[in-house]
Amino acid sequence: MSVTSMVVLVVLPAAFLATVADNVEYTRTPEFFCHPGVDDSRLHKGMSPTACQALCDADAACRSYAVTNQNVPALQWCFAPEEDCPNPSGHCSGCQNWDSFFKPGGKPVVPRFNLSETLTSHMVLQQAPARASLWGWGLPGVALQGKLTSTSPATGPVSVDGAAFTATVDAAGRWSASLPPISASSTQFILTITETGGGVVTLTDIMFGEVWLCTGQSNMGVSLGILGKGPQGNEPLVSWSGDISSGAEEIANASAYPLIRVVQQSSVSLPLGPTEHASTPGWFRPSPATMAGFSAVCWLFGRRLQSELGLPVGLIEIQVGGTAVERWSSPKALGQCNQERGSRMAYCREAEAGDEEAWLGQMEAAGFSRDKVSYTGVNSSLFNGMIAPWAPTATNGTVATAVRGAIWYQGESNVACSDVWGYTQGSNCAMHPEDCAEYYSCQFPAMIADWRDLFAAPWAGSPVELTFLFVGLPAYVQDLPSTLYDGKVDTSLPLIRLAQQNATQQPHTHQTSLIDHGYLFGHIGSIHPMDKTPVGKRLMLSALEHAYGKDVVSTGPESIEVTVDATRGVLSVKFNSSGLLLRTEGPVRQQCPVGEKQIVGNPTSATVPASQCGCPSGFDLGTERDGYVCLDVHSLRVNGAYLEMDVPKTVSITSGKTLRYLFADWPTPTVYAATSYLGPNEELPTAPFVLTIP
Repeated sequence: MSVTSMVVLVVLPAAFLATVADNVEYTRTPEFFCHPGVDDSRLHKGMSPTACQALCDADAACRSYAVTNQNVPALQWCFAPEEDCPNPSGHCSGCQNWDSFFKPGGKPVVPRFNLSETLTSHMVLQQAPARASLWGWGLPGVALQGKLTSTSPATGPVSVDGAAFTATVDAAGRWSASLPPISASSTQFILTITETGGGVVTLTDIMFGEVWLCTGQSNMGVSLGILGKGPQGNEPLVSWSGDISSGAEEIANASAYPLIRVVQQSSVSLPLGPTEHASTPGWFRPSPATMAGFSAVCWLFGRRLQSELGLPVGLIEIQVGGTAVERWSSPKALGQCNQERGSRMAYCREAEAGDEEAWLGQMEAAGFSRDKVSYTGVNSSLFNGMIAPWAPTATNGTVATAVRGAIWYQGESNVACSDVWGYTQGSNCAMHPEDCAEYYSCQFPAMIADWRDLFAAPWAGSPVELTFLFVGLPAYVQDLPSTLYDGKVDTSLPLIRLAQQNATQQPHTHQTSLIDHGYLFGHIGSIHPMDKTPVGKRLMLSALEHAYGKDVVSTGPESIEVTVDATRGVLSVKFNSSGLLLRTEGPVRQQCPVGEKQIVGNPTSATVPASQCGCPSGFDLGTERDGYVCLDVHSLRVNGAYLEMDVPKTVSITSGKTLRYLFADWPTPTVYAATSYLGPNEELPTAPFVLTIP
């Protein structure tokens, strides 16, 4: 794995180490407190002056202000003992002597406790029946009293019955508390926490509603700032759906949604264990000044969901491009899918571990502490750095952010195991695509189950569980050669699509298929289709049906079984719905762009090979040994809940053969369902499937 793809970030420890007594005696340390400077007096401790500055210089969120474009430095103050306090420089806007933290004989200048970085002003907390969790760190023994007040122009602050709480910072430097279940409304709340001795932290503009995670890799990360633009970043995008959101319009209209609040987790990859600290500038209100860098899929999902529910919605963006599911899985989840040592997968794991050790050695030689750097190729690294801070149940067993559900757009980096084992063609780690898909079919559901356990704490005593909605990968053209494995056509992408569907065996887990959503000239080729409108709409429909029990159609018809009429030479596929729509022509049909360039204006871009296209009917029949034959598109016909198709007389229909639907990189969907929530050109496609002839 290339060292140039690694990211260096600093690990922030979980708690204060200094001891400060009521008589203002304290122990000074040679480490910095870094102050985010967003709405409150929270502090982070655990780095040298050099590392503190290096953190800001190395991290884009700090270097160029907060990723939300709020014009607020992500790292505003560095506190240190007097002898270690350098002159302000670079992007760290100030440095304050540690001695000035506390005034002898007086009150602390700053509170002796803080809140989790996930808890800031402008946030949305999950409504009843969840009990919103509060947590943070401080000096052991500090006693806290908190209260929640509602506020409005008519009434002013009004205390919320039952929402007062007390907490004490424990010996490990942690504290936590829970609020009572509070129903969603447009009411704004103020959270005030006071310590014995007078230090106060106040958060304002808090709302209760529905909170969703938006997670995955680069297609989740495509921002509103580039939404609707062509491959060169400036051409208007033509959409087959006829309904595409303009990023510029979405950004300009963002302030029209005051009941939506958003937050972005910066990319943090930690190889050596989970952190309790989130790297984020905090929650904020959508506005034209803040939304250019926000996830387009997350926003298009969230704003439609808010409009349907009429409730406040909180959106948490957590994504990193080019990452495999193993990066997002905890060690516990990874342990559910261990491969035997000596297998090709185990060999590649050992090879990657060797790469990591060599890289960490280079970092140490360069003066970095081994526990303060990250190797992005390490399994669990993104779970450690980006998921664990929102669910500290992973480390202290007490609290987690209450969320209603998660949307997930990922899988591209597990195709051909390209981001799992450092795959390159001809390397010792080149694996058959069936091995990659088989592993994904275990690891993806294991990750979902683990996340559901992590985020369960605030729902204790409630029947509600986290709803997990994922995107079935769309049509796109792979950058890899079409024949890799012993001269066979590479089937890694269609195999991963089928492996994704294995996750639907988990409770409250549902797929949103984008198999009809291919767009050749997307951002960096076809792997990033720029028309994100159908993605947001379909995920919203899935949430309405599966999370909120609405009577809507959110997916295409699902196959159940195939039966054979040998006398007539007919196959009949039974679906779970009688509302089948057969689309073999018209605007919803997705033609494979054989022979076209993948990237406009790039003379070295490969053309689309015929081997990556599917059958015109979407269906083929055969075996791996003898090959597959396309079934005639003109023979497809609907008969109630059945789709019938003729098999050529030259092809035998024998038990054990496989009927495949949309088993290609860029297939042609033909089976759909209608939904009243979408326009006439946005019918919902049936996802790829494979059935065995009985």
